[in-house]
Amino acid sequence: MGDMMMEEFGAAAPFLRKSDTERMECQMRSFDTKKECYVPDHELVYVKGTVISTDGDKVTVETENGKTVVVTEDDCHPQNPPKFDKIEDMAMFTFLHEPAVLFNLKERYAAWMIYTYSGLFCVTVNPYKWLPVYDQSVVNAYRGKKRTEAPPHVFSVSDNAYQYMLSDLLEKSRVTFQLKAERDYHIFYQILSQRKPELLEMLLITSNPYDYAFISQGEISVTSIDDAEELIATDDAFDVLGFSQEEKNGMYKLTGAIMHYGNMKFKNKQREEQAEADGTEGER
Repeated sequence: MGDMMMEEFGAAAPFLRKSDTERMECQMRSFDTKKECYVPDHELVYVKGTVISTDGDKVTVETENGKTVVVTEDDCHPQNPPKFDKIEDMAMFTFLHEPAVLFNLKERYAAWMIYTYSGLFCVTVNPYKWLPVYDQSVVNAYRGKKRTEAPPHVFSVSDNAYQYMLSDLLEKSRVTFQLKAERDYHIFYQILSQRKPELLEMLLITSNPYDYAFISQGEISVTSIDDAEELIATDDAFDVLGFSQEEKNGMYKLTGAIMHYGNMKFKNKQREEQAEADGTEGER
């Protein structure tokens, strides 16, 4: 994603990704993989340096602040090539070690790029100031994009989590069919637990799972699960997420409708290929 594609991020763009110009400058910078390194420093933890010579397991290094130090090979950590400067995902480093991580975070922070990926994780360094990376335009820019399609940001993490929820590969077939040792999704049995009897009344259902074909083909209870308590936890979770009572009722009604639908019977219409409800669904 170059400068033109970053335009949709507006004023936040320079706080999220380095420019094409900076990227080109990094690629053109001279670099010697065998000599460029990091070495320990009492004040700064690590400093950059250049290997002058080696003698057995001893390495003589000239640091960027002008000092000459002798360290062991284990304390001489190779730098990554310039193309990795301010890299957005540190799991991509050629040399992944402590000084590489610390310097990358430091250099990104110096450019006010406070979000950095490290494999599955998003690392955030507190800027202690307001940055223009939380505007509605930024929210919109991240919406629907894969993690690899946009710079690191907590918005990307949250939007990807939401997209995974939408496309979660749960066994949809389990809604209508279960094997002997399985049971349907927990929400059905939570509702039937009678912990919130008003739900049974609203959904026009009984508390007996065996009254409903879709949810009674396998196990209907699990020893380690208290469906009544889980219903309260589910209902509380809806509240925490900001669902209104009307929205909650809508989800409960949809769940109840699935149970009713499983009890419907159909009959063939004469001289037609389609079937129709047999007219007794109201009794069930």
